[in-house]
Amino acid sequence: RKHKIKCATSRKTTTYQLRMRPHLHRLVWWATIILPARASFDWDTLLRTETPIIANGNVFRAPTTSDGDSCLYMISHTQIIRYCPPAVTPDGTSHTEDSYEDDEPLVLYNDPTARLRGAFSLPPLTSSTESEELRHRRLWILNSHASNRNVDLLEELDVVTGRIVQTLKIPGCADGHDAVRVGESAFIVDTRHGDILEIAIPPSKPLDDSSTVSDDYEYVDIGTLPEVTVIHTHHGFTRADHINNVAVHPRVLLVSVHGGGGIKGELTAGTKDGLSGGTRLGALLRSNVPENDGLEGKDVELTSEHGFTPIMGAGSMCHNIAFWHDAKFDTLKLITLDSDNGGLVSVVTSRPPNDNRGKEFERKVLWTPQPARVNTFLDPPDHAPHGSSYFSKGLAVIHDVAYFSVTHKTPTHLRRTIEHSLLVAVHLPSGRELYTKKIRSHGLISQILTGQYLDVKLRMPRITVVPHDKEAGGPKSINIQPPRKEEQEAHYMFSQQKRENAYLRSEDQVVATVTFNSAKRGIYDEEFQLMNGDSGQTQGCIDPLTNRTRQLPISVTNPEILSSLTSHDVHLMVTSVCRLDTKPLNDFLDELGPQAYLEERVHPDKTTNGLIGARDANLSKFKPGVETILLIFSTRDGHHIYHLPWMQNNHLNGQWKKILLKTILKPLGIPLKKVVRMQIAKMTPGSDIRPHSDRGEWMSHTHRVHIPLLTHELIHFLVGIGQRGAEEWIRIKSGRGNVYELNNGMTHAVRNLGGDRHHLIVDWSDEKRKSVTYMKVGEVCVYVGAVGMDCDGGPENRKGQEL
Repeated sequence: RKHKIKCATSRKTTTYQLRMRPHLHRLVWWATIILPARASFDWDTLLRTETPIIANGNVFRAPTTSDGDSCLYMISHTQIIRYCPPAVTPDGTSHTEDSYEDDEPLVLYNDPTARLRGAFSLPPLTSSTESEELRHRRLWILNSHASNRNVDLLEELDVVTGRIVQTLKIPGCADGHDAVRVGESAFIVDTRHGDILEIAIPPSKPLDDSSTVSDDYEYVDIGTLPEVTVIHTHHGFTRADHINNVAVHPRVLLVSVHGGGGIKGELTAGTKDGLSGGTRLGALLRSNVPENDGLEGKDVELTSEHGFTPIMGAGSMCHNIAFWHDAKFDTLKLITLDSDNGGLVSVVTSRPPNDNRGKEFERKVLWTPQPARVNTFLDPPDHAPHGSSYFSKGLAVIHDVAYFSVTHKTPTHLRRTIEHSLLVAVHLPSGRELYTKKIRSHGLISQILTGQYLDVKLRMPRITVVPHDKEAGGPKSINIQPPRKEEQEAHYMFSQQKRENAYLRSEDQVVATVTFNSAKRGIYDEEFQLMNGDSGQTQGCIDPLTNRTRQLPISVTNPEILSSLTSHDVHLMVTSVCRLDTKPLNDFLDELGPQAYLEERVHPDKTTNGLIGARDANLSKFKPGVETILLIFSTRDGHHIYHLPWMQNNHLNGQWKKILLKTILKPLGIPLKKVVRMQIAKMTPGSDIRPHSDRGEWMSHTHRVHIPLLTHELIHFLVGIGQRGAEEWIRIKSGRGNVYELNNGMTHAVRNLGGDRHHLIVDWSDEKRKSVTYMKVGEVCVYVGAVGMDCDGGPENRKGQEL
């Protein structure tokens, strides 16, 4: 006997045919009426409900209430940048300048070694005070690290301190391209394997506002890192599909794909509207949710059998997923980037009933780059790309406005070198460009997160510097000059006693507004100008009363003295030493070129210098964007010195050594045998050195001397006084060649809002050291205990020569 049972869904009727025995009639009939019909996943079903679809740049059908702000959070290769755009009038005809919450982009995080691909906030936590503060301070970052392509990292960032507080590896994930949080889970796009990993968000680390640089450099062994918990691996694509972005629906994962083939050949083949094939917006059934029980029992890519039609031909190499309701015509549209052509497009995904005005999946170009306009903001690259010269990536849609980034098209391996991106705002109903904003992105912007998606208002960094005009009024700037002859005796005898600033002259000069922490905004309490003018004739390094280099008392780094200092004790924090003519050293650096600063990052087999190992993790944590030329280093106690090959006579005929001795050390009155550490530090544009204080036995008996080689007005060198996390910040200013000694036991930080800044930094002792070791080319040395270094040459060959 045959029975046919029809089970209807919203758009499709499925017929089940059953063959039953008479004596089982009732039992089997009861079974048949509870069998589910094949669900339909057409675009009307997915979009025309109140069910939210969550992507990092767009929450479609978002809740009416959100704890997020109206800002954008741009993720580039190396930075997380916060920018709060101006509000737009409903008709899109104008925007009001006074609506800026913060009219300049703010770098929340910078790591030049990273390859950032996504970020998400913490899920709502318990109601405790600390848990709430954690939510406002922490972001999880997807780091597909440039130096390790085999496993991706999930890192927890504290945006107030700028520190990574914990790092976990994502098992089975490599070359991740996107991360989206939904509730207490996150979805990671694993492009290498064609999977989407659903992970549990790890517990956060407790709050810790300490910011001391450890003298024990960290070495992070990725193999020993803890792993995140993978709830489910959603299979369905391959590496050839090259999945890029994901938008999460409770029952399906909408996935942006622009590969050239793989197992989905029937979908990727062919062209449409003259555009290259391979790009589509597909969907993957979520087999691990109760709503899908009994359907497929596994993750599958949805096809016409499921009532789903992939969107083809939106563009070439499309990126990012957002949905928008065009209220005028009650149509629902996909908003995405036609990346390879640098444009923004829309595709109609759902029309109201009986609306036959356009064809299915009608495509419209909303914005395309105009070279004459874009090139006024972005300098064209040196290379000559084929085809279109622009590339768009990173998209957010908030209400009726789309925000996205545009750059000159750049080969994949050079995208980290992109200095600026152009942020474009387009009014979707009219297609009108509202405005553009040049962003110093330091890499391609791949994602633009919305405050609505993050669903939390993040705290601001502890130190934020925003330049403004002199006319606005502000703090006074104080110039510290070398003491006049009649004051030299008093200058020498002040020792550790507190005194008024005896030789300070002031002038009105406005430099910047500073945010001290998340709760306090104001101006610097003081600004100190170390001498006037620029590098010129060498003068005044030796104190005639003592016949020694002008210096701070060596005891100022004593913890008891440090804890007692106030803003009246500037003479114990910094002192002007003298002025040096640094031109010979500057000229020598120009001859070597910028690659000289990259020696520390190259393989030992390729370097012409030596290497001090296990420094990267600590430098990335506290000094992102800083490149160094290391010349002299020491053991932790500072008694045993290591001269790197560049500081020896057999490198470039000893030019480093000759120039440094003649131009720097001899005028300063510092014998080479008393130098404990020496390096040249380069701060790249937009980089920062985070608040920290130096620690270690070596610095308790050394003087830290800075010799600016290249600097500018947009360098903000800050010294903090008071309790950590609530410091009173003082700005120290200095010109090229104006040498000064810094009490590096104080909390200090640097923000670079302009171009490159180069400083020669010398740590020297009043007494000669015990031994010196001359490192070999390519040799790598690392700390061993408090008094030793372990070098490639082996302990038997590395005994230092007595000084």
